[in-house]
Amino acid sequence: MTRTGDERAELLERAVHDLKNPLAVVRASLEWLEVELVDRPDALDTVRDSAIACQRLVRIADDLEILARLETGGLTDPGPVAVNALLGSLKSVCSAPRGGSLVVESKADPLVVDGDLALLARALEALVDACVRGARAGSIVEIVATREGADVAIIVAARGAVDASTPEASIRALANAGLGVYVALRIAAAHGGGLTVVATDSAARATFRVPADAAPAGAAPARDG
Repeated sequence: MTRTGDERAELLERAVHDLKNPLAVVRASLEWLEVELVDRPDALDTVRDSAIACQRLVRIADDLEILARLETGGLTDPGPVAVNALLGSLKSVCSAPRGGSLVVESKADPLVVDGDLALLARALEALVDACVRGARAGSIVEIVATREGADVAIIVAARGAVDASTPEASIRALANAGLGVYVALRIAAAHGGGLTVVATDSAARATFRVPADAAPAGAAPARDG
């Protein structure tokens, strides 16, 4: 049976609801254990690893919620977004590769796109995370935005990828990085743009493309994240 977008959205919303309630209990329990086991470093390491895994599950639930929103229509909070500030905010939420660095290249041009700030931030965070997870220790992950015709192209590139010693970091690590990259693809499409991904033995590159803002002079100032 083929389901409509509204039906798929409802299923996703129910799944998110069913996931978030038990995850909230698990998270609270882990926070309590972290306090109780402060004098047990051996056990505390296990609790902290579990807390990280729990946080990833929460992120998956959040991504499913985003997909549910995108199934039912357009953007919920569109407006002009300052790209340089958006990229700069990634440094506070994304980790660099182990022993490596995360580099954001700022352009002199005040690039602006028309979109949903929270969704754009999530899409780029997912792409950076995918590149970082697929990169060798000591690699550099670069983020740069440039104007290409009527679009703004935001490029996330990992030099020195790929560490094939772990299953997660294979030459398919970026293209098959799971739900986050798929969510980024859907977010790009919702903005009238697209996402292309290339991963080889020595590099990984994602290009997130959205139309540049065409607001006339004197329009509302761009949000900066």
